[in-house]
This record gives sequence, C-alpha cells and structure tokens, in this order.
Amino acid sequence: MNDAILSIPVSIIHASPWQGRFIEGQADTSEGPDGEMLKLAESIRENGLLQPIVVRKTGDTYELIDGHRRLEAHKLLDFESIDAIVRELGDRETQVMTLVANLQRKNLHNIERAMAFRKILDAGIFNDKKELSQAIGKDETYVGDLLNTLNMDKRIIDDLLHNKTTNDVRALRAIRKAGQTDENGYSDPQWELYRRFIDDKLSRKEVFSLSRKERTIRQKELKIHFMPRRIEIELPRKFDKKQRDHLTAILKEKLDELLGTGEE
Repeated sequence: MNDAILSIPVSIIHASPWQGRFIEGQADTSEGPDGEMLKLAESIRENGLLQPIVVRKTGDTYELIDGHRRLEAHKLLDFESIDAIVRELGDRETQVMTLVANLQRKNLHNIERAMAFRKILDAGIFNDKKELSQAIGKDETYVGDLLNTLNMDKRIIDDLLHNKTTNDVRALRAIRKAGQTDENGYSDPQWELYRRFIDDKLSRKEVFSLSRKERTIRQKELKIHFMPRRIEIELPRKFDKKQRDHLTAILKEKLDELLGTGEE
C-alpha cells in the first residue's frame, strides 16, 4: 500500500514510546522552546511545512515516527493540523524507524549519538555494528569510532556531553590512542592532550603528532607484569648477552633479598 499524506489534528498525535528513550539531550519543551525551535516555527510560518511528518495510525489516534520538532513547532504556532505521511507499520518496524530518525537528527552531538549506539546495541535492537550502520546509512567504521569514544577518560566523556566541546571524531580517536584508561576509567595522557586540544585550539594535525609522541614515550617505558608465581618484564630497548647476564644477576640478587631466600 502506498504512503498517504493527510492533514491530521495535532491534538490526536502522540509521541512514540521510543522517542528519545535512547538519546541523550532530547529536546525538552517543558521550559519553553529553544532558539532552534523558534527559528523552525518562524520558517514554517513563512514558508509552510516543507517535509511532512511520519506517523502510523493507532486506533483513533496517530503515533509519531519522525518529525518531533516539526510537530512541536506547529503546537508553538497554535496550528490545529499538520501534514503527515501515514504508514502501515508493525511495532518492530515502527521502533526501528523512530530510532533511526532520532539518530539522524542534525542537532545531536556525537557523544550523545555514541551513547545511543551503545544503548541500542545493548538492548539487542540491532544484532551488531554492521546492522546498525546499515540502518542509519553510515559506514561501520564511523559507528565503531563513535562507540570507541566511550572508552576514553571519563572526564572527557563528561565534558563532551555537557559542554559539547568538539565533534571531531578523528581528533578524538588520536586522543584516545594517547593512553589506556585505568580500572577506574581515567587516563592522564588522554586528559592532558584533550585539554590542550580544547584550550590551545590545536589543529587535528597537531593532535595526531602529540598522540604519536605520547605513544613513543610509553613504548620506551619499563613495564613489569606480576603473576602469582612469575614476573614478566618488558624492557624499553634490546640488550646484548653481557647486559642480559648482568641484569639477570642484579634482579636475582634483589629478588632473593625480597623473598628471604638469599644466603646469610
């Protein structure tokens, strides 16, 4: 059956239960319209509705699938009706279409989109990143990069979410590679590079360069891994046989003292 466009009273259109459920920063009109909403309303007043909203019929009312802000703008203008495409959709199709419409909102910040991706995947609505990327018309690498943003220092995530400091996914990827987060979700190398990126207004190229430099420094560090009855040591450079023998003797002597097994 082909889509039908009807003029529907705004009073009988209700929000989808999936509207904003997975999206951070969902527009809240309870405290008055924001600047973008006022601009949209003024545009509709002057030019009319350029793109109808999308709904499905539910008994004597209609459920909104796509067009939350357009509908709110009509309410703001006290318009009694709105042009809508009416589609015959099942619950599953409606759920997916509503989520995809929300994820494609232009005013959605990337960290909000990343959080939505994670919630949606955790809920099992899509089987994997590939299926999600196909649904929203994006490359799988794009989806993966956004999801990896959530593996950054929690201070960065919080700053991105509340201050919307940057939407540069590639720069954030370089910052993430500057260091691993610890068990509490912190990484000083990431945080320090991020602060420089924001405060000093570094270019993406400068961030890449500093990230590579930080990784090079980390690779030169002595790393010690403790296991129940074994210690593994990663040395910052190669040693010849004489140096290895000397280092082994020193380590053995110190470990004997520590374990109390050395000679009196």
